[in-house]
Amino acid sequence: MEICGKSFLIGLLIVSGAKTIHASEVDALDISGNIQRVHMPYANGTVLDPIFASSDPASTAYSQIIGYTRAGDSAIWTGFYLAAEAFRYQVTRSPDALANASRALDGIHSLLDITGSDVLARCLIPTNSPYAAAIQREEAGNGIYYNQLRGQSYFWIGNTSRDQYSGVVFGLSVAYDAIDDSNLRGL
Repeated sequence: MEICGKSFLIGLLIVSGAKTIHASEVDALDISGNIQRVHMPYANGTVLDPIFASSDPASTAYSQIIGYTRAGDSAIWTGFYLAAEAFRYQVTRSPDALANASRALDGIHSLLDITGSDVLARCLIPTNSPYAAAIQREEAGNGIYYNQLRGQSYFWIGNTSRDQYSGVVFGLSVAYDAIDDSNLRGL
């Protein structure tokens, strides 16, 4: 594009009232809180995708969780969540961000430990979860395995793909670079 064309486009954007898009700490806190409330139903620190009773914001069932789906993507999303909280900690030095990153890191450790062979599980779900049967039906093609972790019975999903590993490695590498806390680095 010629300089004249670029100048015209910039001028048009200014005249039309185009606004700069920016995020705020409030937005980040809202997103983080939502992930913890809605996407992390178990103490194991992994992220899952909820199913709501209604998609209608006017419905009283709009925020009612009736299940979880695509559990086989838990590893990648847990890695991304770890990265997000690590970035937030790097910028804000928030103890909450550090605690959230630690929880996600524990989740990644759980995804490795549950297999008994340090192979990454796609997800792990307590066997007594009310959502267990539906998740097992949906993920059966990836293999359902059972094991104990810290005295709790879990099933885990296998057939972990490279995108799951990539999400975890991304989260771990960002956390390593962004978090200088020696306790967390020692995990």
